[in-house]
Amino acid sequence: MKKIIPILALAIIAAIVGCSDKKTTNPNPTANDSTTVWVNDTSGTYWRSTVDGSSYSSFKYFSFGKKDTISITDSEALTDTSWDIAFRRTVVKTNSGISGIKNVRVANLAMAHSPDSINFNGVTDTTGIRDRDWISDSYAYAVGEWFTYDPIHHTIDLTEYVYTLKDAEGKYVKFTVSGLYGGGMPPNMGNIIIRYVYAASGTDISGSGTTDTIMVGIDTAYYDFSSGRVVVPANPQNSLDWDFAIAAYDIHLNSSMFGIGQAAAYLNTDSLGNPRTDFDNIAQAETQPTAYFQDAAGSAFTEWYDYNENTHQLTSKGHVYLVRVGANIYKMQISSYYANVNGTPTSGWYTFRWLKLDL
Repeated sequence: MKKIIPILALAIIAAIVGCSDKKTTNPNPTANDSTTVWVNDTSGTYWRSTVDGSSYSSFKYFSFGKKDTISITDSEALTDTSWDIAFRRTVVKTNSGISGIKNVRVANLAMAHSPDSINFNGVTDTTGIRDRDWISDSYAYAVGEWFTYDPIHHTIDLTEYVYTLKDAEGKYVKFTVSGLYGGGMPPNMGNIIIRYVYAASGTDISGSGTTDTIMVGIDTAYYDFSSGRVVVPANPQNSLDWDFAIAAYDIHLNSSMFGIGQAAAYLNTDSLGNPRTDFDNIAQAETQPTAYFQDAAGSAFTEWYDYNENTHQLTSKGHVYLVRVGANIYKMQISSYYANVNGTPTSGWYTFRWLKLDL
C-alpha cells in the first residue's frame, strides 16, 4: 500500500530530470563518421542524420546549422555555442540549462498533446505549443520515481517502487524507499526509511531485506550498502565509499554526474510494463547492462525510447520534437538507435530526421 506523508508548504522542484571530415551517404558508416543526407521521396522531404553516440564516456555534439558534428570535449561544451544537441548512449542533451549556455529549448509534441505528436510530415508550425512546453536541460535522476507530490494537499505519496541498483563497485542491490517523516519545505526532508537487499556477490537479491533510517534534514546523507551505514566521504566526487546520496528529496547515485563509481538503477516492471512494488517476490537482479541507467542531464528527450525486456532492444517512441535554436525552429524525430558499423550491428548510433520550419 502506498504511504502518504504530509509536508508543510512543500515546494518540490521537479526533476525530470570541429566538424567531421567526411560527408558520406554510406548506409553502413565506418567508426567516427557522421552522415547527413537530403531525402525527398515518398516518406517526405527532410534531412536525415546519423550520429555516433556509442561512447560510454563522452558525448557527440551536433549542429543543425552546420548539418554536422562538432569536435569539442564535454568540458568545452559547457561554454561553447557551436553545438545544438548531443548524444551519448541513451542520453540526449541540448545546449541549455545545466548542459550549456546557448538556451536551446525543446518541445515534445507528445507531452504537449499535439495531434501530430508522431506525424513528422504533419508538423508545419508551432500551433498549440505553449511557453511552458519549451524545456531546457535539468537533472534526470535514475531513482526518480520513489514519490509523487500532491500540490493541493501538500503531501508526498511514496510509490514504494522496487529498484535494482548497482552500487559504486557494481554489486547488485534490491532497493525501495518505505518511509519518510519529519520533513518540510526543501531542503529539509527530515528522515527517510529505506529497505534493501545487498548481494555481496552474484545476482541473488531474494528476501525481505534490511530496513534502515537515515537522518537527512537539510544536509546531504551518503549511504554505503556494503557496510549498511551512513558515511562521510572527504571528497564525494572522487570516492567509492558511498553508493547513493540523498538531499532535498533527490536521490543521487555514485556515478556519472555525482561520482566515480558504477552505480546505476533499474526500475523493476511486470509483464505489462507497470512498476513493481512486491519487494519480497523479486529474487534475481536484472543482468542486462542496457536495463540500467545513471543520473544524467535530463532534457525533453529523456524518455525518447521504449525498452523491450525480452529482446533488450531500444526502440524510438517516434515522438516529434520541436527544437528552438535562436530564431530558428527545427522539427526532429528519432528513428533508430542502431547501425551496421563495419558489418557489425552496433547500438548507440542515432538516426534522426529533421527539417527547419518555414515560419
